Amino acid sequence: MNTRTVTLITLLGAAAANGCSSTDGARTDLGAYYRSCESDYDCQPFGYCNDEHNCAADCRATEDCYLYGEGKVCANCRCLEPAEVSEDSIEGCPEELTTATDWKCTYRPPEECALHHWTQNCSDRDCVGHGWANACSEEGMCVGGPGVDFGTIDTTKNAAAYVGVWAELETTAVRTTGLPLVPYQDTVSVLYMLTRMKQDGEKVVKTSKLCYNQIMNFKGDQILEKDVAYMLTPKAYLKNTALIEQVIGNPPALAAGAAFSTTRFWEVRGAYLNDPSDVEHLPRRSDYLACREQPDAQACVDSLFYDQDGDGEVAMTTILTGVLNVEIYSVMAWSTLLNGTVVDGNHLKGFVDFSNTQYEIDASDPNVIYETQSAVHEDADRSYFRMARLADGANCDDVLAEKDRENGWLNLTPHLDDRPDP
Repeated sequence: MNTRTVTLITLLGAAAANGCSSTDGARTDLGAYYRSCESDYDCQPFGYCNDEHNCAADCRATEDCYLYGEGKVCANCRCLEPAEVSEDSIEGCPEELTTATDWKCTYRPPEECALHHWTQNCSDRDCVGHGWANACSEEGMCVGGPGVDFGTIDTTKNAAAYVGVWAELETTAVRTTGLPLVPYQDTVSVLYMLTRMKQDGEKVVKTSKLCYNQIMNFKGDQILEKDVAYMLTPKAYLKNTALIEQVIGNPPALAAGAAFSTTRFWEVRGAYLNDPSDVEHLPRRSDYLACREQPDAQACVDSLFYDQDGDGEVAMTTILTGVLNVEIYSVMAWSTLLNGTVVDGNHLKGFVDFSNTQYEIDASDPNVIYETQSAVHEDADRSYFRMARLADGANCDDVLAEKDRENGWLNLTPHLDDRPDP
């Protein structure tokens, strides 16, 4: 029971004892006494986030739990059955459930996250790569919580079986035309992610942190990790991409052969759009050049383009290397939806339904800017995903270890089924 509630009951009891026969004024709104929250991290320095998304504290010690039923114990500020207490739980309700780390993060208030259509706790992207128990504080430092926020687990729902931390490989293959010297170029974008599956009632909320991103050329079934010309993704680009959030609305039982789909996730990089799916209004190079002719050129540029990776250049920077070494400044609006199949309780796989609209805005050498056209590669099984369950405390290093594991299930292959199921 929250301390404020106890105080209110005590005051009402005292009023009754003094013979009050009526009370004037509006009914007290108990919700006004509570701080709203999305997770336990929002309730620091103590307390937890309850089902009504209010910060609460049932107890400070087990002795406080007698009102919640015989045998209950106090852990992480909750009164729980002994069987509900995990190994990561902290006894009682300490003043600080989080632990300090040496990892820095860039704190963004929720309104800034909303401006870019990112998740409400978008600042956590700087921290969750170290493990999903970490979050970004307003002081700009990552703090570690008592455990991963998996939501309220209800084992009577199918969603509960998906809960956990997963390593994820996702590939998207395209064919690009309009390049000099060659009729077309086939490329595959390779993403390795640290993914948390969280229960929200009947649904599964899937949130992924990008750990690795590389664009590779390929010819037939030969992946060319290095070619005459190929793209590199700087660390600043990787660090400043959004957390990818999708929902499995009505997941099947986690049994071999069961099919599922996620909602479509949209992200805009390096630009502003009121609607991320409104790709027709994604700013182009012509808009950038028109801004450069305005009296207040920088203000015009800043109204359309976002230096998302913070390197002082317009939009986001990738590097074209090989025979050339040129920085390319581009914007993109992309989306992804997964159509998956359960392999077993620890492995998922399927196809990626994606879109990608991208424009080059400027470059360190403007002579390499071309008007190209890209289309989803005709071989659908080149755009796929595979997922493998990890320990709850896993981090991006664990994901990359799976990437490099000899004959591992998460090794990059040209096609989805080039690697046999576990």
